[in-house]
Amino acid sequence: MDEERVERLAALAQQLDGLASHTAWPILRDEVEGRMRKDMLRFASPTAPDVREFDWKRGFWAGALYVLNIPENAQDTFEQALKRAEAIGGGSE
Repeated sequence: MDEERVERLAALAQQLDGLASHTAWPILRDEVEGRMRKDMLRFASPTAPDVREFDWKRGFWAGALYVLNIPENAQDTFEQALKRAEAIGGGSE
């Protein structure tokens, strides 16, 4: 991995980490998780929606949680990618 790419990825990881540290981030996470719980309770009721809607919502919520976790995992992901690149290429050249 060339040094310019490493610098770009480090800057991106830092920006994403800043997003996760923003005061509004926990509010967004709580809102998403609350809506997801509400849907899951609805699916557990005797009048649950059909299987297609359940599958769609399950995929939607999995995607929403994936997106929410990107900023919180950015630094770890960057460090893991850097270690893999160093192991494969013998470090930045």
